[in-house]
Amino acid sequence: MSALLARLAAVLAAACLLFTSQVLATPQRAAAADPGYLMTHFIGEGSTGQQIYFSHSADGLHWTDLNGG
Repeated sequence: MSALLARLAAVLAAACLLFTSQVLATPQRAAAADPGYLMTHFIGEGSTGQQIYFSHSADGLHWTDLNGG
């Protein structure tokens, strides 16, 4: 009987640890660090001359180049 109780206690402890680890490991949703719009575009012609450029806008009207474009 004591072996059964010991095994039951071990299973219960493992279940509690598993539940606790799931609760603690759930990530919280992060706030947007820089909300707005991202525009990507290519400049150049041909497969060797094209470069990708990125621009950011908070309102969709005024754009700021991100990679020195």
